[in-house]
Amino acid sequence: MKLAPFILLAGFLVSGCQTEPATQDAAPKSETTATGGSVEPSSDAAAEVKPGMTMADVKKIKGAPKDTKHDHGPNDSELDFWVYDDQTVKFQDGKVVE
Repeated sequence: MKLAPFILLAGFLVSGCQTEPATQDAAPKSETTATGGSVEPSSDAAAEVKPGMTMADVKKIKGAPKDTKHDHGPNDSELDFWVYDDQTVKFQDGKVVE
């Protein structure tokens, strides 16, 4: 009978470890950037990418890009292309140009 308390304790521990499965209705997770920061797209439907915006501005509106490309343009300018599902954003020296 000395094992009875241990058996009861083990039963409580095992039953307490059960968790409910995650549902598909859970809130979407934010994307993680290469620097470890989390970036979520803006919920403002009126916000759109416009020439002159910085990379930070675009991240606030659209979130982290699916893919990025880097190149050199005229006069040693830096060209970056951020690819999203619905659009590719072109930056020249850190600002949107198209």
